[in-house]
Amino acid sequence: MRAAGLLGALLLVPTWAAAAPTRLVVEPVSFGVEKLDPLYDASGLESRVAARIGAGLGCDLGHGLQAGLAAGTASGVTTFGLLAAPTARVVRTDLSLELRGRVPHDLHGWKLQGAVGVGRLRLAYHPDSIGIETSAGVIAVDLPPVNAWTRLAAAEVLHSFGRAEIALRCAWLFYALDVAAAAGTRATDAVDMQAGLLIRVSPF
Repeated sequence: MRAAGLLGALLLVPTWAAAAPTRLVVEPVSFGVEKLDPLYDASGLESRVAARIGAGLGCDLGHGLQAGLAAGTASGVTTFGLLAAPTARVVRTDLSLELRGRVPHDLHGWKLQGAVGVGRLRLAYHPDSIGIETSAGVIAVDLPPVNAWTRLAAAEVLHSFGRAEIALRCAWLFYALDVAAAAGTRATDAVDMQAGLLIRVSPF
């Protein structure tokens, strides 16, 4: 419900912004790191920090507003927290629909921009099944993908170079995952942090 409400707010762009000339912006690549919530400490991941690569699109709406679609992926290796367990690679992919707002004034060409958004997170295991050895033999365990709705907040420092701009970005991804508990599972909130460098280009 919270994600749906935030998505509705993103679509309520003022009519004066919709009437302004639009400009397509392409984000061909972004590089950075992702630090996962401490929730993952018990998951058997080798590290909660991983390299992240992404790309995206944007559309200037005028008056300092920009609509954006951004995607990124990162991966890590897990042993599931078990001794002598086989390893699997966990690939995390996130997609976000964003509304960005730029501070009207700049400092020696540097500008500030904030963003809020909603999206989807997917955790996929490779391979998608493993065999765990027990005294009774090998037990096959399926590893289906995990999906979660996300909310996003971000801050950027930007500098323009002709039709392109470079940005230093820090973002926080909020979501909930079902975690095993004594009574079954419980939804547990998590916050991941992403930081990196990206390039945006206006082709026209």
